[in-house]
Amino acid sequence: MKEVLLMSDGVVPVSAGGAGATETSSLHSAGSMLRKAREAAGLHVAALAVSMKVPVKKLEALEADRLDQLPDMVFVRALASSVCRTLKIDPLPVLEKLPNTNKQQLAPSDRDINAPFDAYGSKAVFSVSAALKKPVVGLVSLLLLAAGAVFFYPGVEKNRPTEPAVTGSVQILSDSAQSIAVVSQEGLVPPANTVGSPDGVSPLPSLQTEDASVPVMAHSSTSKPESVGALNSAALDSVPALEKKTKEDTVTTDSASEFLILKAIAPCWVKVVDSNGIVRVHKVVGAGEKIGVGGVVPLSVVIGAVDAVNVEVRGKPLNILGFAKDNVARFEVR
Repeated sequence: MKEVLLMSDGVVPVSAGGAGATETSSLHSAGSMLRKAREAAGLHVAALAVSMKVPVKKLEALEADRLDQLPDMVFVRALASSVCRTLKIDPLPVLEKLPNTNKQQLAPSDRDINAPFDAYGSKAVFSVSAALKKPVVGLVSLLLLAAGAVFFYPGVEKNRPTEPAVTGSVQILSDSAQSIAVVSQEGLVPPANTVGSPDGVSPLPSLQTEDASVPVMAHSSTSKPESVGALNSAALDSVPALEKKTKEDTVTTDSASEFLILKAIAPCWVKVVDSNGIVRVHKVVGAGEKIGVGGVVPLSVVIGAVDAVNVEVRGKPLNILGFAKDNVARFEVR
């Protein structure tokens, strides 16, 4: 029985070659190559994962050749290349042990980019109505119309005929120098009704009506240059006499309205303001100077030295000592 057992033991051989082949293939896989390189560098798998910022489970799956636990082959090859760069080894032998990525070929399609498309009709037909319906075309048309209107508008204004009334007024203005001289001599006529006017007083001259002044202006344009020059010189000579008479009347009126008289005995400061706020006098009066003041009453008077000025109101002397305070008199004249 013992021999039989021995023979039986010899009958059942041990297949050492198959186990050795499996062990040899596992030693030369991509994961084993990476594990040996890591162990040779003296790094723990956790330390390598921290330095690469990769989860430890993914590195363990790569070293154990459990590629089905990783996302895809692109990720596997990229992770293996990163580990090789970190460990400073050649990545080509490792990548050769990894399966290549499967390139998916696109199925041929009838609708390619360069495929011809079926055109509606033989040729494109331009339609005005369809073009006008587009907002861009309408906007461009409006802009062109506006530009044409702006371009042609000044020409229309320039070619517009002028009215006769405007021409007549221009001619009248051009002859204004001659017409003024004629009107000043011939346009002033005495009124028709002078009954009741006092003797020795000539009635005021009155201008003729508008209808009568038109012939005078027309006559002036056809008169001789000598007569026009004589009339102009006569009109210019009458202006200074009129101004002189007006000035004399003004002086008389002002002297009559000066109801406040200030006579300075010594230099003194005087200020007079009427009720409208108009400053009539505001200065230093010299000795012997006489000032007449008028205006809208009441007049506010301020005199700097009471004993230096004599005051008269409407011809009557006024004692200003009662209004004095610290030698300054303040009073009103009504």
